[in-house]
Amino acid sequence: MVSCDFHLHTVFGDGKHTPEEVAAQACADGIQILGFSEHSYLPFETFSMQPEEQGDYIARIDALKTSYRGRMTVLCGLEKDYYSTVDEGAFDYVVGSVHYVKCGDTYASMDLSPDATDENVKTFFGGDPYAYAKAFFALEADLFHHVKADIIGHIDLLMKFHERTPLLDPQDKRYVTAWQEAVEALIPYGKPFEINSGAISRGWRTTPYPAPDILRFIKEKGGHIVLSSDSHAKETLRFRFDASRELALACGFTTQLIPTGKGLDEVAL
Repeated sequence: MVSCDFHLHTVFGDGKHTPEEVAAQACADGIQILGFSEHSYLPFETFSMQPEEQGDYIARIDALKTSYRGRMTVLCGLEKDYYSTVDEGAFDYVVGSVHYVKCGDTYASMDLSPDATDENVKTFFGGDPYAYAKAFFALEADLFHHVKADIIGHIDLLMKFHERTPLLDPQDKRYVTAWQEAVEALIPYGKPFEINSGAISRGWRTTPYPAPDILRFIKEKGGHIVLSSDSHAKETLRFRFDASRELALACGFTTQLIPTGKGLDEVAL
C-alpha cells in the first residue's frame, strides 16, 4: 500500500499553511507521494490562486521536489474548476471539479454553506432541489470537455451539507438518474473518481463522499477510485483515510488509481 495524498490546498488558495509547512508535515507522517492541487483561477472567486501567483506556486513546489528527493515524491498539481480557463500544461496532474452552476450571470456555489445552497435552490431552481441536482450533474457529465483531468473531484459535492441540512431524497429516481448519467458519461475516460474525506475534517459530514450507491455503480461500470483528503491544513493530510479505505473495500474496490506525474498507476488500497 502506497501512502499518498493528491488533493490539498495551501496559502496560495484557501489553505492555512505554506507548501513548505505541508511538505514537512507530510514527510514526518511518512507520506510517500504528496500532490499539491491548488484551486485554479476564477475571476469571480477571492480564494483561488491568482494568475500572478501561479509561477511562484510552481517554482516552490519544484523546489520541494528537489528538497525531498529520495524521501518523498512531490507533485505539482491543480484543482481546475469547470469554469476555469487556466492551461493545465504546466502541471503534473489535474483534479477536475465542479463547484458552481452558472445561472444567468450568477455562479451559484455548491459548497459555500447550507444557507447559500438553500438560497440557490429557491432563487434559481424554483425551490426544486432535483432540478438543482440535474443541473450540477449535467456539468459533471460534461467535465472532460472543459478540463483535461486526471482525477474526478468530489462528484456529489452538492451533498456536502446533506447530513446536517438534508437537501433531497438520495433514493429519489430524479436524483439517481442525474448522477448515474454523469458517471456513465465519465467512465469511458478511465480516470479515477475520488473518495473525498474533506467534509469530515471541516465538520460537515461524518462519512466520506461519494455515497456508497454511487461508488458501487462506479465499480459496476468498471471505474476506478483514488483516496483524497481535500486537505486545507497540514494536520488533515490523509484525513480519515481509514474510513475512506473501508468504504472503498465495502463497495468492491481493492486498488486505487494514482497520478505519478507521468500518467496513472494502479496500486493496492
